[in-house]
Amino acid sequence: MSTVVPLRAAAYRAPRLALLGTGVVGSALVARYQRLQSAGLALPPLAWLANSRALHDCAGAPQRALEEANGAAARRDDLPPWAEAEALHAGDIVIDATASEAVAEQHAHWLASGVHVVTACKLGQGGPLARWA
Repeated sequence: MSTVVPLRAAAYRAPRLALLGTGVVGSALVARYQRLQSAGLALPPLAWLANSRALHDCAGAPQRALEEANGAAARRDDLPPWAEAEALHAGDIVIDATASEAVAEQHAHWLASGVHVVTACKLGQGGPLARWA
């Protein structure tokens, strides 16, 4: 008779969302996200938004962060606005709504790290074959 040894459950950490790009697509995503949350759908927290001007911590208020991101926010010179996404962990989700080559270059790194990438940007798939692969 064999003995069944229970496996230790890995510590669960809820996935977080990072929205990169706050233009038409990013703004529509925030509006849809808020409607779905209002309807009672449990969604991963939208941790931060970034655009070419600034990075904003949503802190539970994605609409306010979106307004700040699309306003006259000062640019952070110490980091590119999407670099905060380096803090992502396996299971987190990056939504790339940019038209940025620099962000598209990060897709492979994020995917290799177990981060899910959702993109409306054609640069990651329509660029060099090495990036697509």
